Amino acid sequence: FPSHDSTLEGIRNAFTNTLIICNGLTPQTGEALLQQGQADLVAFGKSILANPNFAQKVANGLPLNMPDNATFYTADSAGFTDYKGM
Repeated sequence: FPSHDSTLEGIRNAFTNTLIICNGLTPQTGEALLQQGQADLVAFGKSILANPNFAQKVANGLPLNMPDNATFYTADSAGFTDYKGM
């Protein structure tokens, strides 16, 4: 979010409740937002859909699967049970 720093700062200054930031974050950018105080919580949507074992992969420094939007929320197993494990 380097190009959005001033927007995030403005939101942070104007909004005093819990601020959750999401959309396009990596574990590293999410951690940076938390460490910089620009967010209270971060959320991962598509990354978790593509990585059912997201927490374990992040904890072990393993690469994440790239999301495939065409397979989200379908009646097929594609995109649900066919992602690579650890």
